[in-house]
Amino acid sequence: MDIIFSIILSKTYSVPVLWFRAASMASLDELYEVLVPPHLSDSVRDVGVLGGISQAYHPLTEIPAYFVHPCRTHEALRGVDDGQNLPAEEYLLVWFGIIAAAVGLYVPSKLICGRK
Repeated sequence: MDIIFSIILSKTYSVPVLWFRAASMASLDELYEVLVPPHLSDSVRDVGVLGGISQAYHPLTEIPAYFVHPCRTHEALRGVDDGQNLPAEEYLLVWFGIIAAAVGLYVPSKLICGRK
């Protein structure tokens, strides 16, 4: 299954949002089976009223797509920078490391190693 990912800033939540769609639009259950690591499946499904993965029209392409819902992103990142403002690149690496894991994506260790 080919999957296209994009990151778009949410104007509502003021955080990045991870959007994705399969070349042939898969069902939500199929996406959970293929993308979400088994050890995270229950916790991703239990986020919010509809779960951590939702479906809507992509804000740029206007094509139906899935996204990791941003409602708890601030909570997930709370305390990461110990009250300091992280540079944008560092913030995105931390955000990606936390949020993208919900759909089986991980930050390569060579991007993290050697960072201050």
